[in-house]
Amino acid sequence: MNAVIFGGGKISRGFIAQLLYRSGFHITFVELDEKLVKSLNKAGKYYVNVMGNPAESQWIKNYQCICLKDIEGIASALQKADIAFTSVGGKNLDALAGTIASAFSRGSKNFNEGMFTIITCENWKEPASQLNEGILRELKTKELQEAFEAQIGISEAVIMRSGVEATEEVRKIDANAVSVTDYWELPIDKSRMKGELIPFLGAEYKENFKGFLQQKLYTFNTTNATIAYLGRLRGIELLWEAANDPEIVEIVHRVHQEINPAISREMEIPIEEQEHFSQKALKKYQDKSVTDFTERHARDPIRKLGPNDRIIGTLRLAEKQGIPCDALAVTAAAAIYYPATNPKDPTALKLKELREKQGIDGVLKQICEISPEEKAGKLIKKQAEFLRQKGWLNV
Repeated sequence: MNAVIFGGGKISRGFIAQLLYRSGFHITFVELDEKLVKSLNKAGKYYVNVMGNPAESQWIKNYQCICLKDIEGIASALQKADIAFTSVGGKNLDALAGTIASAFSRGSKNFNEGMFTIITCENWKEPASQLNEGILRELKTKELQEAFEAQIGISEAVIMRSGVEATEEVRKIDANAVSVTDYWELPIDKSRMKGELIPFLGAEYKENFKGFLQQKLYTFNTTNATIAYLGRLRGIELLWEAANDPEIVEIVHRVHQEINPAISREMEIPIEEQEHFSQKALKKYQDKSVTDFTERHARDPIRKLGPNDRIIGTLRLAEKQGIPCDALAVTAAAAIYYPATNPKDPTALKLKELREKQGIDGVLKQICEISPEEKAGKLIKKQAEFLRQKGWLNV
């Protein structure tokens, strides 16, 4: 079996490739960084460090790497592929669409004998639709567009594993090593698969993928946001330290008491199942073997404060179900007052500028799409005062 992975980052090498390698696939990485391509090809193997479970750490072999600009090479790899994946970052999907369209245009005549699917593995809203629309837009003829739609499916997966920068100790084992968390499930949208379902380790082809995606967003991502933003306010650098801080944990438990019944009712999921799912989320971030940072998880606060994202979207869901959302409002207030210190996070600086010019009301209206005078707006402002009284907020 053959697989193509667009991207050579931590999730590509440390998650998708490990699942495929253990399932007997030959892997072709397509990567923009030519230095990384040369290094991986020269070594012929790289190390995956599974944090907290060293017995699962291993060397990955049976792969090749080609450069993103090598359209002929990509076309050839896709012609042989049984399945393909992307892990390039949502912001790069439009550019990748052009590359895939060019490769398909050159090799489309060789795709007639079978169908396969490209699975997007991105932490991004509707990545499969974005990539599919981008490819069709880039294909120059109706004939090519129809051929692509007939032969190639674009599906998406939920990434349950996290990758972090390898420590110096791990890099001594291998300069190209990646460190990842001990999660092995890869939920995939079954409805968008084209042709035969390809079995491999961790693959879970979901019938109701949209519901699972929403459940994950409103559970894992909301839990993560609560820990990261409160951790930043408290000056805690390591994510696991914030996730084990007793006062933060108490607020996380309150968040779960709000989101669990809301998700259970909205999605008709048994409450016991949802409670177990939320406990799994907290346990993931409390893992002391994972060296990750609250600053990294708090980045891009404008997107995360959007009306349908992990904080406000979850608050609105609880509100819809008639469930008090005091703890979710604490998370919202912490995110709104996120102390922007990283110049590489321009959205955080933009949020800070808006808040300083127009106050919390301006952020609520323009970013969260919440009226400062409605119940949710008043509650978030009240919880900002709660954070001030605790000494966690000084502005």
